[in-house]
Amino acid sequence: MPAPFSFANVVNAPKSATVMSGAIAPIGYDTPAEVAVVGGQVRINGGAWTSLVTYIAPGETIELKLTTPNAWATQASATVTIGGRSSTWSVTTGTASSGNWDSGWKSGTWNISTPQFFSWFRVQLWGPGAGGGGGGGIGAGCTSGGAGTSAGIARFNGGPYATGGGYGTGGQWAIPSAPRGANGTTSGVGTGVGGDTNTSGGGALGGGGGAGGVWGSVVGGTGGTGGNGGYCSKTYYWGEIAALLSCLVELGAPGVGGPGGSGYIAGASGAGGGYGRCYIDWG
Repeated sequence: MPAPFSFANVVNAPKSATVMSGAIAPIGYDTPAEVAVVGGQVRINGGAWTSLVTYIAPGETIELKLTTPNAWATQASATVTIGGRSSTWSVTTGTASSGNWDSGWKSGTWNISTPQFFSWFRVQLWGPGAGGGGGGGIGAGCTSGGAGTSAGIARFNGGPYATGGGYGTGGQWAIPSAPRGANGTTSGVGTGVGGDTNTSGGGALGGGGGAGGVWGSVVGGTGGTGGNGGYCSKTYYWGEIAALLSCLVELGAPGVGGPGGSGYIAGASGAGGGYGRCYIDWG
């Protein structure tokens, strides 16, 4: 019978993972000894893994391996018996954390790491809004309002994203012989792409169109409202995204409002769109 022996227990292991012990060389015996294992597998001297009865000779090494439970904060164990002496090796999975991160309503880029242990990891993205068009001017030599600009996108780690809204076109000019300019339009709303939930127009609001110039019954057209950004929500479960992974969050800039048209009375500029946002939580 060998001298007492043991394997270093393992904590903070991933769930549903194969974990191996370090190799040890039992001492205190001088003839080959029978090896039996319950709850895992053994490997003698770097050979093949087995759960069947095998033998170890003096000077040879032995290792254990097992599969951890599909649950956090849970222990699994394997008991090995060598020549009548037993030792139990245990492996305990880590404890899933919970938390959140919020960019706020702004533009920029951030590197966010996934937690070490989690059951789920959810990303929500709101695309920024586009700029509204400027209002049309009135009078001799007047011009139409300028278009707003489209918004950027909100994206997580090169994957799911929410597009920004489309720009608002400018309102048309007006003169006494055509006393009402045509209003601008919206070129489209953003949408979500690659998420479990993808919503068109569910993100930040687009900017309002500028009012046309007004002189009596002569009115320049109002600029079109910028399109709202899209919305996207994506939930990753354990194994679908790596732990402790550095992920790039990108929030593009909102659209800028278009300038008002010039004239005897100029149109008002369109308003800028709202900022996008990323909110991440896990548990």
